[in-house]
Amino acid sequence: MKEYYRMFAHPPLGVFTYPQENLSSVCDYVKQLDYRGINNDPNMSRISTDTHVLKSKSLREFKKFISTSVHEYARDVILTNSRIRITNSWVNRSKYGVGHHTHIHPNSVMSGVFFIQSDETCPPITFLSPMNNWMINPQKGDEGVAYTNEWNNFTYTYPPVPGTLLLFSSAIRHQVAPNSSETERISLSFNTFPETPFGD
Repeated sequence: MKEYYRMFAHPPLGVFTYPQENLSSVCDYVKQLDYRGINNDPNMSRISTDTHVLKSKSLREFKKFISTSVHEYARDVILTNSRIRITNSWVNRSKYGVGHHTHIHPNSVMSGVFFIQSDETCPPITFLSPMNNWMINPQKGDEGVAYTNEWNNFTYTYPPVPGTLLLFSSAIRHQVAPNSSETERISLSFNTFPETPFGD
C-alpha cells in the first residue's frame, strides 16, 4: 500500500471569461491612451502612462467584472470575504518582436492579466515554478516524450485569448516571449492588496 499527500500548494491560476460583445469598447478605449517604453528598451512592450486605467468612468462595467472576479478568487482560494482592492492598473502593448522580461509584482497579493487583443500566433504568458530549484527535470523516456505534471514541471503557459482574465499570486515569476505575430498583443495588468481589517 502507498499513499501520496499534497502537503502544500501554490495558489492556482484563476481563469475568468468576459463577454465578447463588450470587449470592443475596452479595446477602443485602451488604444487611445498614451504609452511609453520600458527603460528605453525597444525589445520590451510599451506600457500606458496611466497606471490607474481601471479608474476611468469609460471602463466602469469592465471594472465591475474585474472586481467580481477578484472577490470570487479571494473567497475560493484565500478563503476570505474581506475586500481586496485594486491598487494600480496599466495596459501593455507588444508589437512584432517585442516581449516582456521575467518579473514578479512586488507590494501586491494577487495580480491579474486581461487579454484585450491577440491572435493564435501571439505568445502565451509563461509562469515559472517557484520549485524549479528542486532540480527534478523530467527527461525523455523510451517513447521520446518528457512527462511532466504539477509537481515536476518548471513552467506553465496560458494562451492570450481575448476576453480572458487570469488571476495569480503576485509572487509567481512570469514572462512573455517576443511577439512572433503581426497582430499587436494588448493586455491589461493590475495589482491588488487587502483592505484592513484583514484577518485578526
